[in-house]
Amino acid sequence: MSNTKFLIIYLIVMVLTYFWRFAFVGAAFGDGADIEGMGNAMNTIMFLSYAVMAYVAYSRGKTIGKGYLVAFPIVGAVFDLILIFIPFVPTIMNIITIVLGMPDSKPAEVPHQEEHNT
Repeated sequence: MSNTKFLIIYLIVMVLTYFWRFAFVGAAFGDGADIEGMGNAMNTIMFLSYAVMAYVAYSRGKTIGKGYLVAFPIVGAVFDLILIFIPFVPTIMNIITIVLGMPDSKPAEVPHQEEHNT
């Protein structure tokens, strides 16, 4: 996956995670709101958004040789969906994913040196 494609898809889905949260919170204050049903719907949509972000990060990490890149959106999802009382961790994880996923270069390989028997 190219870095431009990675950046565009990841940013769109990341922004949508904030949009979903604000949309559901705003709708919860409406008359006759089914809070439990809305909470379930929000968690499902947020889970799907983070699944897309994890897949995009995995694809990009595989392309550039950084397989660990997928861990950051997963950690962000855990803090956004389960440990919601700790703020800003999902945002920090998303920023780290973008920063580490943007370079196009693969890490340099260290050549093997053979042992010399003397």
